[in-house]
Amino acid sequence: MKLQIFPFVLLALLSAAPLAQAQEDPSAPEDTAVVAPLPAVPSATAAVDMRFACEWLADAYEIPARVPQEMLLNGYSYSDAIIALALMHKGASLNELLELRRQMRWLEVAERVEIDPMTLPIPVRNLLQLGVTPYKPKLLHYLPDVYSGLKRDLTINAFPPTVPTQTQVIRFKLDDEEVKHIRRALDDPFGCPEEILTDTAGKGALVVGDWVIAGVLCHHRPLTMDSILAARGGQQLSWSEICMAFGMRPDVLTRGPLTGVYPLLTGSTKGTVLCARKRNKFPLEMPLRYELFRLTVDEKVALRPLMLRAFKATPSEDMMLAKSNWQMAEQAICLQIARMSQLDLAQIMQYKSSGLSWEQIPAKLQLDLTGEDAFKLAMEHYSR
Repeated sequence: MKLQIFPFVLLALLSAAPLAQAQEDPSAPEDTAVVAPLPAVPSATAAVDMRFACEWLADAYEIPARVPQEMLLNGYSYSDAIIALALMHKGASLNELLELRRQMRWLEVAERVEIDPMTLPIPVRNLLQLGVTPYKPKLLHYLPDVYSGLKRDLTINAFPPTVPTQTQVIRFKLDDEEVKHIRRALDDPFGCPEEILTDTAGKGALVVGDWVIAGVLCHHRPLTMDSILAARGGQQLSWSEICMAFGMRPDVLTRGPLTGVYPLLTGSTKGTVLCARKRNKFPLEMPLRYELFRLTVDEKVALRPLMLRAFKATPSEDMMLAKSNWQMAEQAICLQIARMSQLDLAQIMQYKSSGLSWEQIPAKLQLDLTGEDAFKLAMEHYSR
């Protein structure tokens, strides 16, 4: 009798094992159990799609690409990113949204920040019930807090290529290596490695970041970099004290373009994401759930309009791409080539139909792809 019962007991134990693994995290929002997680298999396509999609999200809302990048790299889903940015666009604090999301469903989050969900675009509203993730994301805190149009306010004016001048080299006793680092930081303040910004740059205990700050402050007042750096020499005065001494509000250091430089020199709370700074390191592979091909229908319907908005696509271009049967990433590649070349979208589609790969079309048009890392990765990947 025992032998007859044993197979049924074994079968019951085997069938119960997956259920035990699928128990809901009590600290996660209550709706997370309805989403079946994809296998945790690393995917190169997911890493490429994630970086490219972040460019669309950033351009659509005029925010730094670092914002959606950090969200997706820290475990948030595409749905989470789309909903959070849509609520942010309505005036909510993104920092507050991400904090509330850890404890509430999105409908409850919208109610807490006093935004009527019915005012959101229909594709986003459709995600409010389904825009969940079984993976508990990390809590992010952005500095400054994100709002639509932030990218414009973080722009730093170009510095003359003559800085540091020969007079400044002599006055501050700069060596060749320090001049090289200063010039690199002035050319790309947000893409420059953080180690360089904190490296020494002249007598008086100046660092490379001091030169960037002094250069930006010169655009606010008719002052010279020499006078500002001289006041900073020896670090007798803090930058906030220098701002007040020269008649400037200290918040220029933490609310404007210097947000990506000043906190590096003074320190910031651990885990804070400096929006202005460019991320230089990306994983080569990510989980399957970040492949655009695997998005739900509702997620694709919500993400595609943001992609079209990022490239300012017309309704006729939208219809042409919809008939192409290309994946969303390939449609974006086609649009970006058209915008960079200033050619009609139909011409780019014709090149593709003639047998040229996505990599070959920009080469044929002799396009300058400097700084378009995510775009180049996507073209390379989808040309295979």
